[in-house]
Amino acid sequence: MLKLLAWYDYVLRLATHAKATYYLFFLSMAESSFFPIPPDVMLAPMCLAQPNRAWRLAFVTTIGSVLGGMIGYGIGAYAFGYIEPILLESGYMDSYLHAVSWFEEWGFWAIFVAGFSPFCDSFSHWSRRTLLLARFLGQSLWSKSRRPGEKAYG
Repeated sequence: MLKLLAWYDYVLRLATHAKATYYLFFLSMAESSFFPIPPDVMLAPMCLAQPNRAWRLAFVTTIGSVLGGMIGYGIGAYAFGYIEPILLESGYMDSYLHAVSWFEEWGFWAIFVAGFSPFCDSFSHWSRRTLLLARFLGQSLWSKSRRPGEKAYG
């Protein structure tokens, strides 16, 4: 837990760096595929410090997150064989199969809702175009809802 808090503090410090926008992009991309700390840690202080750049920062976060989702898709599609034994040994295979059935039942809408979270949508059997569109829309609305000082949808 202390190591996670150290990472959290480090990411928060990056928000004040001269290249913070680049770090925000890469953090968004990493968080969407494998990293446990959300970009909100950087996005919120950056938007508060420079409200006139909030839309641009939300856009950077969205693009990074969508690209990270594509990386997550690749991880799931090409590395599942390495992850499957871990799921079996840790007892999470039933939860994984439940999530798969949820994605198969709800399709596009499940992917859209997953865009609001760092949830890997790579195990669904939908086309990359559908995944990308749903992920982009979900992340766009999520980035919009996270902007400090504004209502979530209007």
